[in-house]
Amino acid sequence: MARKKKSVITKDIATAVEREADYLLRKNSGEDVHIYDFIGPCGYTDVNEFYWDKQLYLLQHTNYIVEEEPYIDLNFTNYFFRNKVPAFLWTIKCNTTYAFVPNEQSEFAAIQESGLTPIKIGYSAQNGIIISSDGDLRIFLIYPGDLEIKTEHFLSFFKDYLADKFDSVEIDKNDVLVNGKKVLGSARIPQINGMGVFVIQTSFSDKSDLIKKICGESAKIPGYLDPDVVSPYELKDGFLRWLGM
Repeated sequence: MARKKKSVITKDIATAVEREADYLLRKNSGEDVHIYDFIGPCGYTDVNEFYWDKQLYLLQHTNYIVEEEPYIDLNFTNYFFRNKVPAFLWTIKCNTTYAFVPNEQSEFAAIQESGLTPIKIGYSAQNGIIISSDGDLRIFLIYPGDLEIKTEHFLSFFKDYLADKFDSVEIDKNDVLVNGKKVLGSARIPQINGMGVFVIQTSFSDKSDLIKKICGESAKIPGYLDPDVVSPYELKDGFLRWLGM
């Protein structure tokens, strides 16, 4: 006798979000209602799973201003924070080789002697110095601060995208490694004026000697993406599509 195939439950997050709003409206009006009666028919049997899917759904249905910048620093982001405007700010072509530095750092001699410009974008010392040069992809994403988004939400996109083009791709904390080498670093920055911030630096050139000179021996081997396999523009456009743009 043939074994029956297990039925696959399809989750409908768009409808579930709408039905949750109805649930909250009725609950707040005093009705005795239960959340699973609303999201259950949409494929959700775990409210926590629904919650995180909802956060990602709302992130991907946010209207972002998309702007290319000459380089990324807080001068270019002030308008968006002041006016609470979600934004996707990016840089690829850049004549300045610069170094993102932690808020706590005040000594820049080694950086400047190497011909780099130090720039602070709001992250703490745990992320260290990040070197950025012409041709790299830099993204500064500003999104509504009431959304809870995990670093893995963002990095899972890059892992999946690059896995189609490279043999070994993995997430290691805030970084993405290709063939065991760090090609992408990221940082979640504390909210600014109620807006969430996520910063990404993806290398497309070999900076291993410069990294060693400024940062010393790194726990992770620095690497870079071959622009002939995937260009910074392709990666940027792929991330924009993932965000629903």
